[in-house]
Amino acid sequence: MMNSSSLSKAMAALGAVAIVVVGLGLLRLGVGPLGGLWDAAGLALSAALLGLAGWWLRSTAVAAQEIASVCDSARRGDLEARVQGRRDGGDIGKAQAEVNNMLDIVDAFVREASASMDYVSQGKTFRKVLSRGLPGSFRTAAVTINGATDVMDRKVREVALEAQCFAAGMDDVAGMLATAATGLKSDAGAMAEAAEETSRQSTSVASGSEQASVNVQTVASAAEELTASIVEISRQIQLSTSSTHQAVEEAEQTNAKIRNLAEAAQRIGDVVKLINAVAAQTNLLALNATIEAARAGESGKGFAVVASEVKTLASQTAKATEEITARIAEMQLITGQSVEAVEAISRRISQINEVSSTIAAAVEQQGAATREIAMNVQQASAGTAEVSANIIGISHAADDTGKIASRVNTASGKIASEVDTLRSEVQRFLAKVA
Repeated sequence: MMNSSSLSKAMAALGAVAIVVVGLGLLRLGVGPLGGLWDAAGLALSAALLGLAGWWLRSTAVAAQEIASVCDSARRGDLEARVQGRRDGGDIGKAQAEVNNMLDIVDAFVREASASMDYVSQGKTFRKVLSRGLPGSFRTAAVTINGATDVMDRKVREVALEAQCFAAGMDDVAGMLATAATGLKSDAGAMAEAAEETSRQSTSVASGSEQASVNVQTVASAAEELTASIVEISRQIQLSTSSTHQAVEEAEQTNAKIRNLAEAAQRIGDVVKLINAVAAQTNLLALNATIEAARAGESGKGFAVVASEVKTLASQTAKATEEITARIAEMQLITGQSVEAVEAISRRISQINEVSSTIAAAVEQQGAATREIAMNVQQASAGTAEVSANIIGISHAADDTGKIASRVNTASGKIASEVDTLRSEVQRFLAKVA
């Protein structure tokens, strides 16, 4: 009876009251004058039992209310609340003890899990939830948390290792990019300088080429005049041949015309000197153009072909001028002979036909040479014009190259800046992961 709960005691007291009431009824049927005394005694006993039952019921209500209060505190997160004071016996006392035991286990589990997770949040995974002493689902949950912590630790280590490998790779890439950017910037600077120098030289060569073209045009005009003069000379010689009987009377006129021929020969000599100068200058320009084409590399191959053609034309012009020189010397010789023949025309009237025929043949040869000179001069003129056009194109290409080099230089600077940013981001990432 001592280990019974207050509720059991109250129920027992109420049962006793019921027995007393029944006993009093039976006594009342069989007892005479002493019936009133028994009634009083029964009433007193019943009142005492009812009082005990009420007190025990009150104790039961207080114990139940305390259990409910502790459970409500636990529901609101206060896991330190416990059933305090005197413990009731029986089922109520057992319920109080079980509530305290359950809260002890829950509090221990929560504390262990919190401590483990606190270390995990700091990147430390050695702290595990102690599963010893934890029953059932609490032990299972502790084992699960510990397993998850181990997996997390392994993953963190793997991520750290991968991050280190990533950082090493990115550092190598950043280094290569930085080296490439530096080299690119240096190459862009050299390219810009070369483009500027090419543009400057192209401008100079273009100016010289234009001057050469003007000189060639002048030579062409002189060659045309020479051709016309030779045609006229040939016509005069034919008239002289057909007018043999008038040779004596027209000797002075013929002498004057031969003097004009001598002056024309002198002018031809001057023109030949000019052609020689133009050929030399053209040859020099072709040599310079060949050198510049070699400097330009792959992009200057076409220009090198044009320069070679110009050089060939210059060589041909030089050869032609040598031939013209020879023909002029021959013409001067013939002119001298003609002067002498005119002065002695009265003595050598019989030989005038032969001399005229010789002069006509020489003039025909000179006409052929002059026509060849005119053709070569025209070709040289076309070549110099083409050279001028190509040089202008090279100058524009050099300007474009300079602009591209400037853009490459700017891009290399941006690459270097981006490499520095990449390195900073990698370092920040590693610091964050570590």
